[in-house]
Amino acid sequence: MIERILVVLADSLPESRALRLGLNLAVRHGASVTVLLVCGPPPQETGCILRLPIATELTKRRQVFEDCCQQVFAEYPALKGTPQVLVAAGFVLVEAAKAARSHGADILIIDSEDSGRFCEQELTGLTGGMALALSAATSCPVCVVPSQAVAHSGPFERVLVEVDLSSDATPLRGLLNYSARLAMREGADLHVLHTLQQSPGQPTPSDDEMVRRIATLRDRLVNLCQGLPGADRIVFIVSEGEMSMEILKHAQESRADLVILDRRRNGAGSRLERVLEGARCPLLLLRPGARTHIE
Repeated sequence: MIERILVVLADSLPESRALRLGLNLAVRHGASVTVLLVCGPPPQETGCILRLPIATELTKRRQVFEDCCQQVFAEYPALKGTPQVLVAAGFVLVEAAKAARSHGADILIIDSEDSGRFCEQELTGLTGGMALALSAATSCPVCVVPSQAVAHSGPFERVLVEVDLSSDATPLRGLLNYSARLAMREGADLHVLHTLQQSPGQPTPSDDEMVRRIATLRDRLVNLCQGLPGADRIVFIVSEGEMSMEILKHAQESRADLVILDRRRNGAGSRLERVLEGARCPLLLLRPGARTHIE
């Protein structure tokens, strides 16, 4: 079960998709919520020595932020206790990772857009965006809410997980187990997608050969998912094409409310950025060794 949710906001007031998603999840799972506002350097900061907000400025921001948060929290009377509100000065990656560790977060939720990202990338050389960096720096799954995501307050109805059948069996099984348990807890159908990509320089297979390969891969998906909870609500999909495009296509066709990705499979920054740019629902990034226990 998701017991502790961390929502991270960067230099923004709490009227965000990430906060709404976190609060809705908390109500459904009976989880506690911590909301962290990270105040970074001013957007126009260009010097070598970066100026972070001083204590008096942080105090003012904290008061405004808490007042806004309380107004939002009041819309969720079924929350388990009052969410904790924190304010920190620094960089999103560093402060979010620290908070996730100290609070034992089961999931970290962040908006895809934040005003501190440019400065963060300049300092650390990030190439895959904040979400990818956070998924590598924290021990819990990271959920990123794209700016164009459709607001969804109820339980997830359809969850899409993209898997790589060439990866090691143990982490692959862990990814599927987490996805199946989350889908079952939400009362959702689970769509399991594997993308068949043609290796560069390889001859194009005949239609009959492609049909045979797809059937073989689908059988492997079925075997991998045997014994998973909610097995009767799992849909198996094997498609041919570029991975990020296939994820977006099937997410749209299935009207997915959540897409789960293995960050190793989608580790290339350009691929993840393409999915983020086109996604209309939250994306959940997992990495090997992430804390992914759901009852």
